[in-house]
Amino acid sequence: MLPVFQEQATIGGLLSELVETLDANGLDYEVIAVDDGSKDGTLRELQAARDRLGSKINVVRHLYNKGNGAALRTGMRVAQGEIVVCMDADGQHSPAEIAGLVSSIPPYDLVIGARLDGYRGPMHRRLANRIFNWLASWLSRTEVTDLTSGFRAMRRSVALHFLPLFPDGFSAPTTTTLAFLKGGYNVAF
Repeated sequence: MLPVFQEQATIGGLLSELVETLDANGLDYEVIAVDDGSKDGTLRELQAARDRLGSKINVVRHLYNKGNGAALRTGMRVAQGEIVVCMDADGQHSPAEIAGLVSSIPPYDLVIGARLDGYRGPMHRRLANRIFNWLASWLSRTEVTDLTSGFRAMRRSVALHFLPLFPDGFSAPTTTTLAFLKGGYNVAF
């Protein structure tokens, strides 16, 4: 599932790579791309990719920008499979790593593609992430190595239970992680 906003330049290539990788791994899948009210040509690119790549691509559109968490909620409601993989549409995650995430469910209910090395975001964001990871670890009594990564696989049935908690903005990954941990579900990074 891809929450998409203003990704006209890169979304077509990402979808092609995603389908090619998933087909090569022999996974049964659907790709849900939720255009979160983009004003550029993102929707046109999504529709062109769907026409080019086939029925495995499902494009859903918000009429206006509601936020990353709202796009995740929409995609979760539309999804058909029991395991849902979320990834950012800006190309920061590798589709080649999806099979590894999915293979860990079961025994895990949520598997997060943690950015352990090489995260090169701005210094203030790296510092904030360290603080958030420490706080989440303290709250959950579990070592949390990447609270905010948008690259994750989860059991859809569990996620649907927590869907009303998902905030509209970018804190949906944080909320999801803490909800799964505090709900007693198995989480891996």
